[in-house]
Amino acid sequence: NELPDPKQALIENFVQHVAALRDASTAAGIPHYVKVIEKVRELPPEIRERPTLNELPDPKLLHEILQAFAVAVLEDVHEEQKPLVENSFAGDVLPTILRLRERISSPLDWSRRLLEEEPGIVLGREIADTLLWQRAELVYMHTVSRKDQAPNMPLLTAALDDFDAMTAPVDLTNTQRGPESEMCATLVSQGILSDVHLLALAYAGELCRVAYTSLADAVAAEPLPAAAAAAAPSVPSE
Repeated sequence: NELPDPKQALIENFVQHVAALRDASTAAGIPHYVKVIEKVRELPPEIRERPTLNELPDPKLLHEILQAFAVAVLEDVHEEQKPLVENSFAGDVLPTILRLRERISSPLDWSRRLLEEEPGIVLGREIADTLLWQRAELVYMHTVSRKDQAPNMPLLTAALDDFDAMTAPVDLTNTQRGPESEMCATLVSQGILSDVHLLALAYAGELCRVAYTSLADAVAAEPLPAAAAAAAPSVPSE
């Protein structure tokens, strides 16, 4: 018996992954996931049977499938996130946040696995940035709603990485523009493509402040080592 083509198996794994999300989805997400599966099943044999998918003459069909998958995930997560926002992230919601972050990561991961390309190329910058935004925003809202608690530092750092990736600079070297658009071009070149990108910088700054405050409080709460305590000047008694 011949071994199954690894790329063909990968496509089938992708379909199974989408189907699992469909089965666990909110009502709003189900039609979107069904549409993705239908698109995959409609792929012509010359694409499904190719030994490698990253060498397609025209990968447009797979780009469209992965873009539709990203939209399905965004719609689904948006619906499931609503109760968290309405309840101000009260209770033990960390497992839900981790699960939603993993789901948001799916289109990014599958873009790399199926086509061995960066998500920004496969999904388009707008969709890729929206995924990064939603993944980081979950952590931001969870963190600021619990100001009286120490933040989850690994999760906070991951959110900062997402905000940073989302505001990646844009090369405008070969772009023609008039003097009146110079200010806009400066913002775009620095990765500020919309008001959401600007808000990402503000959120990142707030997370940095939370992290710094938490670390400073932790250092202040630590007792001095014995040698340092002995060397510290004593307060004279009256």
